[in-house]
Amino acid sequence: MKFVIALLVLCAVERTLAAEVGVFVDKEKASEFLHRGKRANGGRFEEFMQGDFERECLEEQCNYEEAREVFENDQATADAWSNLWDQCAHMQDGCVSDGTDHCENIYNSYVCHCNPGYTGNRCQSDINECEVGPTVCSGSSSCNNIVGSYNCLCEYGWTGDGCDIDINECDQDICVNGLCSNLPGTFECYCKSGYTGDTCTEDVNECELWSSLCSNGGSCANLIGWYECHCANGWTGSDCAQDVNECENNDTCVHGECQNEFGSFSCTCDAGYTGQLCDIDFDECSFGYCPDGATCIDGLNQFSCVCPSTGCTAPEEEQQIEQQAEDP
Repeated sequence: MKFVIALLVLCAVERTLAAEVGVFVDKEKASEFLHRGKRANGGRFEEFMQGDFERECLEEQCNYEEAREVFENDQATADAWSNLWDQCAHMQDGCVSDGTDHCENIYNSYVCHCNPGYTGNRCQSDINECEVGPTVCSGSSSCNNIVGSYNCLCEYGWTGDGCDIDINECDQDICVNGLCSNLPGTFECYCKSGYTGDTCTEDVNECELWSSLCSNGGSCANLIGWYECHCANGWTGSDCAQDVNECENNDTCVHGECQNEFGSFSCTCDAGYTGQLCDIDFDECSFGYCPDGATCIDGLNQFSCVCPSTGCTAPEEEQQIEQQAEDP
């Protein structure tokens, strides 16, 4: 029935044209009555057939009015048109959410725009950055692939996403007892005297390293970061190499004259005194000069004999001398 009606309409158009301008009209005039873009078909007039959705809108790109011809129903047309232009929302097996930055609708399809680290038409595949770009981690650091990304396992002294940033260890006061010099990927400590080790934390035992640190019989005592010498009498200085001038102290020889010597001194005592420091009064009575029965009284550099009331007996030597003097 519809086909018959279409033929009648066509005949009416032909009669109208013939009445106005004859059988033939120019190209511009004819376009006013009928104009349709060329589309692939089976050689039949598509306008005279109920629309085929697959042919009209899937094999070709149709507009909304052409879709309406297919369904002849507003709601069905709206639903089909939404499916054509909003597949991001309707596709069950569409873009994978974890790998997709956003989905872009195109006619009867969609395009998945992937997040960094993902690939595939649905952004479903992880990119192994460690294989794609073996130099993503600099130096001899190792690359560790993870889903959607990667990380670099940096060597000591390096940091950053690509392990390409040098760590300045000197900012951490790492050389405890020394000066720090930063180097690419490492550092070096210049230790103060008395310390050693990578970070200058180890004490140097100078007494074990150098046996002759303390001179003139002095003993070495190790300290943290240093040492000290305990000097023998008569010596002083950090290494016991300096003579002590004992005579600078005026009281060294109490009753005598002081003479300094290397590492020592000697005293020349005044008359009547003895001892190393001339501090002992000499007992002249020890000579026994007083006669028998007399009492000897010691004095300063002298002595005196006190005889009893009965008198003193001269010593045997004096008696012999006196006896010889009396003999004719």
